[in-house]
Amino acid sequence: MAICNSIRFVPQFKDEKYCFLGIICIVIQLVTFWVDTEEQAMLSYLRHDFIGWFPLFALGIVYYRNHQKVGFIPTIADNFLLNILGIFVFVVFIIASQLNFIFGLFAPFFAILLYFSLTKVIAANNMFKVIFIWIGKYSAFIFVIHPMARAIVRRLLEGHSLILILIIYVATTLLFSMLYEKMSDCLKVKMEA
Repeated sequence: MAICNSIRFVPQFKDEKYCFLGIICIVIQLVTFWVDTEEQAMLSYLRHDFIGWFPLFALGIVYYRNHQKVGFIPTIADNFLLNILGIFVFVVFIIASQLNFIFGLFAPFFAILLYFSLTKVIAANNMFKVIFIWIGKYSAFIFVIHPMARAIVRRLLEGHSLILILIIYVATTLLFSMLYEKMSDCLKVKMEA
């Protein structure tokens, strides 16, 4: 709670106000969807601005303040099999949310809940933990490389299966990130000599 209270730009609302403002943001998006039926330009603008992201921000603040008290999924789902089931259910919900706009408004919430279940599974399984620690070693390089890798892979594989594009994109990003890390180490050694 001290971290949240020390952040000056975060209004110190009660949780009900955050939830209320998040619901208002979702309602604004729904109304815009029904009013702006032609090109959906306004809706696209809203979804990538404050109104689109505030509900997730509100969920994060409310969760941070109440994760010990509230029976949220991360605190009650310490069962490994329940988390595996949660991962499957939330992935299905995320995929299904791409088929319907109204359901799609909740896709980010499903992604957060998926993340909660996924972290519990990773923490419980040492093999997954080792893999993610290994990938985490390259996270700064992944941050730099991934936009270029995404643009190249999408351009080269345009018209192919989305799953194939995603697999090649992740593999390419990891490979180029490892190469970038090796290159920067070599340059660092040469500059120090």
